[in-house]
This record gives sequence, structure tokens and C-alpha cells, in this order.
Amino acid sequence: MKYNKSYTLVEVIVSVAVFTVISAVLFMALSAVRQQSYYYKDRFVLINSLGVALKMMNKELKESSFSYLRDADGMALNDDTVYDHIKFKLPYFSSSGDITGWSDWIELIIENNDIIRRDSSGDKVLISGINMVKKTSPSDIGSAFEYDSSQNKLNITLVANKTTVLGKTVQAGVFTSVNLRN
Repeated sequence: MKYNKSYTLVEVIVSVAVFTVISAVLFMALSAVRQQSYYYKDRFVLINSLGVALKMMNKELKESSFSYLRDADGMALNDDTVYDHIKFKLPYFSSSGDITGWSDWIELIIENNDIIRRDSSGDKVLISGINMVKKTSPSDIGSAFEYDSSQNKLNITLVANKTTVLGKTVQAGVFTSVNLRN
């Protein structure tokens, strides 16, 4: 007598149910990994963008002098004050390295969604399309320019939020301290 090797209906149903449960668990795990990768990718891009803007500001401000560093109203900067708009001038150098004069005023402005560099030729957006977190007092966390007279430094902090593809909010920040000329 020959026996036919086959699976019973119960065995098929149990194996399909086990496969479905394992597939669902794997799908949820991969979905969580995908969400995390979007979060970290968007955070990396945000930090990179803030870093590029900070590097551009740092490069120019290192050349400036405290004598030509002002707030938006043209007043000298004070300690323990938070600024979202500053003005400064850059030196002109002779071929021997001596300062021969100063540029027109250059402004750096932290707005809600942009960081803008303004000079006599117009506005240049250093970073755009993100939500800048503004600092309103020295103890806050946020974007600002702060002067430290004891060390003749300008501290620049940039903090921003961005919404990821999946609707989550990413926050990142960068900081530098610029030594100013006398």
C-alpha cells in the first residue's frame, strides 16, 4: 500500500499563521529602523547646514574688530545681552598686511526661517527653510549672538528645528566662539 505524503489543513493554517506573525514582527522592526534612519539623516543634514552657516560667519567675524561690532540699532554690544541681529565691518589690507580702511556695514540676521547676511550689494541667505529657535535671555537655549567683554569674544549659537519626512521634529545646534580684533 502506498501512502500519500501531504499536509493536513490544520498544519497549513498553523504554518501560515506563524509565518504571518513573524512577518508582522519583522515589518514593525524594519519600520522602526527606517524611521530612526530618517531622523538621524535629517538631523545630520540640519547640523551640516547650521555648520556651514556658522563657518561662513566665523570666517568674517574673525577679521572684524570690536570697534566695528554693533547691534541692529548701531549701538555697542553689551555683556549678558542676547542679539539676533548684529552689524560689523571688515578691514581692507594693503599688500604689506596693514589695515588701510574698513568696509561698509555687514549685517547678520537670525530670522524665523533664515539666517541672512546683508551688505551693500544685497541680501545673501546663508541658511533657509528651517525653524530657527530664538534665544530671548542668556539662560535660554536658542540661536543668538552674545558678546563676552572679559575675553573679547563673540559667542554664536545656532539652534534649529526641522520636520522630517515622517512628521517628527528634529532639533540640532552648533556653537562657536569668535576671538575679535581689538
